[in-house]
Amino acid sequence: MLGRTYRGIVLGILLLFIFAFPAFAGHLPVQLMTEDAKKINPLTGQNADQPYSPQNSCGTCHNYHAITEGAHFQQDRNVRDDDYSEKKSDTMQK
Repeated sequence: MLGRTYRGIVLGILLLFIFAFPAFAGHLPVQLMTEDAKKINPLTGQNADQPYSPQNSCGTCHNYHAITEGAHFQQDRNVRDDDYSEKKSDTMQK
């Protein structure tokens, strides 16, 4: 009886590691890309002065449209901050 319980516990721990480890392993390296799909390399300075594009950098593996339509991504997008100014208006959707 004890042997069967022990095997169940060991199997449970093994399955936990198999399925949970990828979540803790982190993300594979990502090539950052600009808006016009040029590679960014901050070590060599290649396009390092350009902003990265999450759509071009992440969208090759992830569903960019689904992510940007998500509740957390859209939260407060129409709310203006206390420090809102017309100079910052291009960063907010109207």
